[in-house]
Amino acid sequence: MRTIAPFIAVCILLFPTSSTAQVYQWTDGRGNVHFSDQPPPGGAATVQVDAPKPAGPGGLTKDEKRQLRRIQREQRQRLQAREQSIREQERAEKDRRRRKRECDRARAHLADYSDARRRGCEPETCIRIDDRIDYYSKRVDAYCH
Repeated sequence: MRTIAPFIAVCILLFPTSSTAQVYQWTDGRGNVHFSDQPPPGGAATVQVDAPKPAGPGGLTKDEKRQLRRIQREQRQRLQAREQSIREQERAEKDRRRRKRECDRARAHLADYSDARRRGCEPETCIRIDDRIDYYSKRVDAYCH
């Protein structure tokens, strides 16, 4: 009975049949508090309950609508920030993979040209190979470090 009494009280307060209602409150011999629209046997204290103000269209008051819009705006902002963070992480991961791919390519080319240079070459060819070695050395520095 103790768990039902507060529920009934809340129901009475939230769903009044008129703008004001007479509600009787009493405590029985066991100490349980009761609320009713009918007077109890033996008399009881009368409690005046004001009905809540009628809600606007949509069932919410202006303050509730304002608060709801604020909460929805904050949720949208958090969602947008989370999505932005995910996009930035994806971009960073994509860039990391691209840099690794370029690093691997530059190292492979550098190794190939270095081997060709060690094997020996004609003077004109050696100049082109040295240029390529310089080029790929710079790319290794740029993408691998």
